Amino acid sequence: MKIDSIFGSQFLRWFGLDPFTQVDRITGIRFVTEPGIPGAVVWGAVGLGLAMAALNFLPAVKMQKRVRALTFLFRAGMVGLFLLALLRVHLVLDFRMARDQAWLALVDDSGSMRTKDVKDGARFEAAVRDIEVVRRAAGRHVTVEAATLSGAPLGAAAGEKTPTLINAGILRELAERPRLQRLLLLADGRDVERRDFALTGEALKSRGVALDVVLYGADKPTSDAGIIARPERTVIRLGESLFIRGALRDASGKPACTLALEEDGKKVREVAVGRESFDWFEVVYKPEKAGLHRYTLSMPADDLNPGNNAASFYADVREEKINVLMIEGMPRFEFKLAKVALETDPLVQLVTVCHMPGGGVYVQGGALHANATEGVIKSEPDLFKYDVVILRDVPRALFRAGGDLSETSMKLLVSFMQKRGGGLMVTGGKDVYRAGGYQDSPLAAVLPFDLSDGISKDPQFPGRFNVNVVNDQYDHPLLRLLPDAAENKARWNALPELDGCNNVGAFKPLARPLLTRTAKVRSATGFTNTVEVPVLAYQDFGSGKILAASVDTFWYWQLQPEFDPPPLETLMANIVRYMAPEPGLRAGGVNVVAADPTPALGDTVVLSTLLRDKSYEPLRGADLKVLVTKPDGRSLTLYPCDLPERPGYYEYRFPADQPGDWTATAGLGKEKRVTKFVVRGQDDEYADLSVDRDGMKALAAAAAGTVVDDLAAWARQVDRRPVTEPAVRDLELWNSPAILALFILLVSADCYIRKRQGLA
Repeated sequence: MKIDSIFGSQFLRWFGLDPFTQVDRITGIRFVTEPGIPGAVVWGAVGLGLAMAALNFLPAVKMQKRVRALTFLFRAGMVGLFLLALLRVHLVLDFRMARDQAWLALVDDSGSMRTKDVKDGARFEAAVRDIEVVRRAAGRHVTVEAATLSGAPLGAAAGEKTPTLINAGILRELAERPRLQRLLLLADGRDVERRDFALTGEALKSRGVALDVVLYGADKPTSDAGIIARPERTVIRLGESLFIRGALRDASGKPACTLALEEDGKKVREVAVGRESFDWFEVVYKPEKAGLHRYTLSMPADDLNPGNNAASFYADVREEKINVLMIEGMPRFEFKLAKVALETDPLVQLVTVCHMPGGGVYVQGGALHANATEGVIKSEPDLFKYDVVILRDVPRALFRAGGDLSETSMKLLVSFMQKRGGGLMVTGGKDVYRAGGYQDSPLAAVLPFDLSDGISKDPQFPGRFNVNVVNDQYDHPLLRLLPDAAENKARWNALPELDGCNNVGAFKPLARPLLTRTAKVRSATGFTNTVEVPVLAYQDFGSGKILAASVDTFWYWQLQPEFDPPPLETLMANIVRYMAPEPGLRAGGVNVVAADPTPALGDTVVLSTLLRDKSYEPLRGADLKVLVTKPDGRSLTLYPCDLPERPGYYEYRFPADQPGDWTATAGLGKEKRVTKFVVRGQDDEYADLSVDRDGMKALAAAAAGTVVDDLAAWARQVDRRPVTEPAVRDLELWNSPAILALFILLVSADCYIRKRQGLA
């Protein structure tokens, strides 16, 4: 039975229908009674009621026949209503319930929607304006709600680093809105996950949700500028330079781009990058204050989408000096020049131990170890107080002083690198390497040279020579004499010749060659061959590094007044900084290191903490607690454990599910260390800013939906009729307002007629 939905629903309210139900069509009616009333009581009530109604027909009652009939009917009705209440009669109503359609305007709030290639502003702004168009077209009988693909509240602008995740956004809203009839996707359609939308469309179709897609942006790919940059190191010492490397994308055709570097929101440097360096550039800045600083390197934001025109990261600048111990086999002029080169370095705390001819030791600087006058250190705790150890032409005999044939002090140097993570530098001279019988020493096993006689059996290669930079590694941190790449290369090519070097054999397979020289070697057959022989190389060993030079005449580079700063000072500064352990890695402390200082949204963040006791032994099973705070203020607590294969190394991972600034605090007892990092938006978000019309057509086809080109025309013809669904309601007739009102009406009518007849 079809009824007027509004009138019919209001009528049924009198019989107990709730005010929130709108009836479209009644499909069935049933009456039921509650059990428990004896039949004799019911029949007794029926008989009594009929008898009272029939009293009007007695001859003694003087009234007209018409009046007798009416009063009988009124009283019979009262009896019927009384029986309905006595039996507690219910009306079970089967019907089709009508309700307003529920629409959802799902707005793409990703970074690409900030692109200003539509009328009157950005894509996101146009989408927000169209929500009001949809609401006006829907009318008052359609509920229109708005949400964003990211799940964030709908704001005034799209998220700068939010990626386009269409599939995830649609499935989330379907799960949260089970009564949805229509979904309007307002987006540019450029999904960063590049998903096949077949399953997404099937999910919409199976739920009976109509899909309409409105696209914003140009079909032709737009030219977008962007920057990618990250620091070489995120933990440096106060006085060191922060090296930032990256790449630019700019289709404007300008010959150069000026980058601005900000430290904690304050501009500290500007650098002009030529177009020829867009694929790889470097910005160098020396912080003036210690602390955890936030840096932002940005390019002019004058393109369609400025969301990827800046790169941000944190750097921890620590006020921590490098403790350097330099041991000299014999006092010479070059020792003095090397000492001066290190003493001028504000980051270096230098201690020198010079062995004197005929015995005795001359110590300069505030020695950190006990018994400094004994020469080479024979105590592990004392040696581990230093960060870098430099051996300058130290004869092997000094390591055997006092009859120590096992060369304990030389083995300690190996442990210094492997266990302490310190840096060891060994220079050439007449008493080291093959010339000093180092071949079978504990140090020979860790040198980057094999000390063989494969090149020549001679212990030295005499003669003056110019060094060659292996594989043009001018940008290596150890070889960076000047910040500008071209000037640095020119400086290396202009350095004066060195004089003589040791025959150290060949580079080991794991060594990193840096410098070589050309030498002439006479073969056994009498021919003279020209060969490249090692001059400088390093390799990692354990937690530390070893750098070895086959020469001891680098001091020639200090006596060049035309060079400023003197090359030897810069080279030694590079060496101690590169070879020293990272700041904050001394025993007993807590550190936090991020594997990637600028992770992308959706990446897995990997942080680690290395714990060692005062003796630099791994701290196993420590109660390390890590508190990670997200950009929105929410936090998670981690309790990482070290692994048997990496004792003392605590690694912990978590997803980067929000763009912005994150904080991680690692605590062990009273020791705490705080670090921060910036989660950037996905780079794919800006790789192509054109509309993905084909992808959205595929999504609409899978969902049996449409791609809307004219929103106004769509609004005029879209179906806004209420939806119906089967429903059942149990109405308590006996307790309804309608029954009470009818009973009062019957009593009033009976009294009125009797009064008109002059009856009591």
